[in-house]
Amino acid sequence: MNEVFLLQAKSLREYCQTLFEKAGMAGEEAHVNADNLVDADLKGIDSHGASRMPIHLKRIKSGAVRANCEIKIISDRASAAVMDACHSMGPFVAKQAMDLAIQKAKVTGVAFVTVKNSNHYGTAGYYVEQAIREGMIGFSATNGSPRMAPWGGRDPFFGTNPFAVGIPADKQLPIIADIHYDWRLALAAIAAGAQGVRINPGTIGEKHVREIVHSATEASVAIRIGVNQGSLPRKLRDLAEREPAKALVEAALTYAAWFDDWGFTAYKLSVKSSSVPVTIAAYSELASRSQAPLHIGVTEAGTPWGGAIKSASAAQHAVHRSRYRGSRQRGREPSAGVCPAILGGRYGVPRQWSRRSASCRFWYRRRCW
Repeated sequence: MNEVFLLQAKSLREYCQTLFEKAGMAGEEAHVNADNLVDADLKGIDSHGASRMPIHLKRIKSGAVRANCEIKIISDRASAAVMDACHSMGPFVAKQAMDLAIQKAKVTGVAFVTVKNSNHYGTAGYYVEQAIREGMIGFSATNGSPRMAPWGGRDPFFGTNPFAVGIPADKQLPIIADIHYDWRLALAAIAAGAQGVRINPGTIGEKHVREIVHSATEASVAIRIGVNQGSLPRKLRDLAEREPAKALVEAALTYAAWFDDWGFTAYKLSVKSSSVPVTIAAYSELASRSQAPLHIGVTEAGTPWGGAIKSASAAQHAVHRSRYRGSRQRGREPSAGVCPAILGGRYGVPRQWSRRSASCRFWYRRRCW
C-alpha cells in the first residue's frame, strides 16, 4: 500500500534545490529550477512537479542537460532577442528570457524573446506570472517531442506545443490559461462544470478515455468522439492510404463500441478531413452504419474565404435531409455569415453561435445523411 506524505512547499523546494546543487548546479539556477517544480505541484500539475526530479538528475548525470552553462544572447534588438541556453535546464533560461522580454517591453511596449538549445521548461504558466506581476500581458510557448502525425500522415511529427497566456486583472485574480494536449484537461473541464467535452480517442488511448467516460457519466456530461486523419489507430493507416473515408468511419465505430460497452450513450460522432469529398463520403457511410448523432465539419478548411466554400460544400448534402443548428466563428471576415446563408433559406438564422470554431460546424440531433 502506498504511503502519502504531506510536505511544506518550502521544505520540498529546499530539498529539490539541494539535489540540484549536489548534481553540480549553482545556487541561483538550482533555486529557479526547484521553484518551478514545486510551483507546478502547488497548482495541481503533478506531471510537471517534483516527481520529475529523477528524470532531471538522470539527464544531468548523462550530460544530456548541462549544469552551470553560460547562457548567451546571440541576437539583440530593441524589442526582440534570441538566447542560446547551451543545453541547460529549461526553467532557468526561460525565466531569464521572460525577464529580458519584460525589460524590453517597458521601453518599446512589446517584446519577444526566443530560446534555442534548451530542455524541458516545466509549466508554461510559470513564466507568464512574471509578466503579470509587472502589470503586463505575458505569453510563453515551447515545442515538444514528436507525438502527433500531420493530417494524412502515418508517423508522429508534431509536438504538443504547449503555451500559456497571462492577463492582469487589476484587483481581481489574473486570468491565466496554460494549454497542453493532455487527457487530464478533459477531466478538469468536467469537474469544473463543462456541459460537454470533445476528445480524440486515437490520441488519448483506451485507458484514459475510459476515465473520461467514467467522470462524464457521474456528471451527466456529453462527449463528442472525434476522429481525423492524424489520430487514426496504427492498424487503420494502411487502409487510410487506399480508402481514407472508410478508415475514418471504422475508427469512429470502434470508439463508439467502447462507449456502448461501457454503457455510455450521450455521445456524438465526428469524422473530420480537410478534403470535402472525403468528408462527404465518410459522413454518408457513417450515417448508414450508426444511429448516433453526427457533428459535421471540414478540418483545417483554410482561409476565411476558402474555408467558407469548403464548409458550405460539405454541408449542402445535409441541408435538405436533417434538422440541425450551425455555428461559425463571428468576426469581420466577409465569410462569417456563411452559416446564416446556408441555413437561412430553410430554417432561418441558427439559434446558437459558438466562438470555438473557425469553420462551419453542424450539431446533428438525429441521423443525418
